[in-house]
Amino acid sequence: MSILLKRLVLRNVASYGTKNNEVDFGSLGYPVYVSGPNGAGKTTFFVDGLSFALFGSAYGTTRRAGRLFIRAGRKVAGEVLLELFHDDKLISIRRWYDGKGWRVEIRGSEGGRLKLITNSASEAHRYVEELIGLDYDGFINSVVVRQGDVYSFLDAKPAERREIILNLLNINLQRVRDRLSTMIKTESERLRIIDEQLQRLEGQLEYESEDDIKAELEEVEREISECSHKIEELDKLIESLDMEIGDVSSQIGSYMGKFEQLNNLRSQISEYIDRLAIPEDLVDEEKIRDIIERLESLSRVMDDLSKLSSEFDRLSKIMEKISILDEYMSRASELGKKRDSIISQALDTVGLEPSRDSIEGVIRRIGELEGRLSEVKDKIVLLRDPKISECPLCGQPISPGHRNALLARLTKEADVIQDEISRLQSIRDSLQAFMGELDELDQELQRINGSINTLKLELADVDRGMVDRQLKEIDRMRVELESRRDGFYRDFEETGIARDAVERLLKNIGYLHKLMSSIETVYRLGNELSMVDIEGLRSRLDELDNKRRKARDDRGELSKRISELQLKREGLLRQMDLLKNYMELRDKAGELRGRLRILRLLDEYVFKESRFPRFLMRSVVEGVLEGMVNNVLRTIFPNAYVRLKVPPDARGVEVDVYIDNIRRDVATLSGGEKTLIGFAIRLAIGSLLSGMRGGTSVGFLIVDEGFGALDDENRDLVANAIGNLVDSGLYRQVIVISHEADLMNHPVFKSYIYVSKADGVSNIKIS
Repeated sequence: MSILLKRLVLRNVASYGTKNNEVDFGSLGYPVYVSGPNGAGKTTFFVDGLSFALFGSAYGTTRRAGRLFIRAGRKVAGEVLLELFHDDKLISIRRWYDGKGWRVEIRGSEGGRLKLITNSASEAHRYVEELIGLDYDGFINSVVVRQGDVYSFLDAKPAERREIILNLLNINLQRVRDRLSTMIKTESERLRIIDEQLQRLEGQLEYESEDDIKAELEEVEREISECSHKIEELDKLIESLDMEIGDVSSQIGSYMGKFEQLNNLRSQISEYIDRLAIPEDLVDEEKIRDIIERLESLSRVMDDLSKLSSEFDRLSKIMEKISILDEYMSRASELGKKRDSIISQALDTVGLEPSRDSIEGVIRRIGELEGRLSEVKDKIVLLRDPKISECPLCGQPISPGHRNALLARLTKEADVIQDEISRLQSIRDSLQAFMGELDELDQELQRINGSINTLKLELADVDRGMVDRQLKEIDRMRVELESRRDGFYRDFEETGIARDAVERLLKNIGYLHKLMSSIETVYRLGNELSMVDIEGLRSRLDELDNKRRKARDDRGELSKRISELQLKREGLLRQMDLLKNYMELRDKAGELRGRLRILRLLDEYVFKESRFPRFLMRSVVEGVLEGMVNNVLRTIFPNAYVRLKVPPDARGVEVDVYIDNIRRDVATLSGGEKTLIGFAIRLAIGSLLSGMRGGTSVGFLIVDEGFGALDDENRDLVANAIGNLVDSGLYRQVIVISHEADLMNHPVFKSYIYVSKADGVSNIKIS
């Protein structure tokens, strides 16, 4: 089984936008050559993008710093999508930025569909590590090969090579030895503390075994149970006594309340007698009842008299209204006659009926005459003017004689008009005087007629004869009731109660009822309380109270005893806990002593440099890694092989290089030879690392800037070696990243990808 790349997409991430931002690895021939100017985004896509998709970490940035992988100032969300083939199963890993942080989603093909595997960041990380058997560091150091990494192992000193291998394989025996030393010190200190605790516990323990404590606990529990049972019985007794004491106290309280009530009633009776001023010889239930009955009868007579009086007053008022109505109607008749007389007198005097229309007609005629008089006077003035030569009437020349005749005629006409005006003014004044009298009569007549109408409405259903008869009957009944009332007063006087006292009793009859009720209650309570033995009840109460007090004292003693027993039980339980703690600490001390023996044995006989560390390094380096390096060399550099040695002190790793069976010093190797051998060692270490992790074989390899500082001949040598990696099947997908554009046409490369950058945005072109 192996892991192969299918597709990688970067959207709005780093220098990549939404176009020319993906590679379909399944459509490419291998090896693939990726070229482009420095800074175009080659490593960003094929190394950073790939590692970020897998582990959420970008090569060259702070670990886990996914935020640094987003282009500065970008407002849209970023996304990285990687599709892998795990044999025939498609795996999709998608990471995207939602404005707050990076999210992840892993899906796998199942039944022709991609189903969700996980969307948890931590679970995604574990899934990827289990899938390829590599963590982030292992991936960067085994699947990605850079120029510096190729030379690092060969150029390093033996001790540095040892550290490289140990660090890559996550083996640090010095840390193990340091850890052992720390553990020995820690465990020794823990043992010392436990021994001190054991000594303190031995001083506190009073028992040697749990059985002794349990036996004494059982005895304490038995006695607590007995005391608790006795307390329950005493509680029942106390409860019974409480109930009986409550009953007796209630009886005493009830009787004492009745005694108090009896005394209060007697006081009330004295107050009522004083208030009512009743003679002492009448203070008797029967006599009071008789007085009340007679007072109630008298009260009814008085009520009837009051009702008759009210009815008499009502009927009298009706008769009074009838008399008033008669007077009003007589006055109205007189006023009518007087009005007719005024009208007749006006007709006789001025010949007109006094009315506003008559007055307005006279006034209108006076106005007309006054207008005519003014015209005549104006003409007279004109005729008297000697300058006027024409007649003001006809407009013809006027003679002195004609002027005088006209003046005489007009003067006479003026006198006649003036006399008529005077006469009409006299008629007007007379009519106004008559109208004044009529207005006064009409106002009075209107007022009287209003009162008449009101009274008629009030007396519409009144029969004068019936009212008169009712008044007579009421007067008769009133005489009869007054006779009965006087009879009651005489009866009271015979029993010694004067009239004014009777009237006072009538006003306070409610107190008489209270007096009688109080007397009845006093008789009843007196009879009831005469049979009560209060002293006997009090004696019984004292007896019950003494029994309850004794029961409570006994209960208190038992509770005190239970408290003592509970304290003893707590002490026994503490002893039990102390004993258990002592036994546990003693067992723990034994375990620590055994562990310390093991740790000291490991420190002394296992992890010393001359023992297991040397064995481990020789097994890994000489037994495994050397064979893996030479296996790679057989593919890419067949006439070379290496020998890896671990000296007896295990403090380094020595490398012997053989080309054509001749041992060569590393310093004498050409750039191409050094690159190929270093490349083989680098790939072997990566394979070893992946194999130790137990993951699926990774079928792809990324070589980043693997041709730096090589001449044309050595470049050709390295290029052919890379081709052999694919042809041999050691790797199915090899991607070479380089800024050297002249290798793009090398026949070993089957596909070519050019990465450019314009206006800060990277673009991928595949050919």
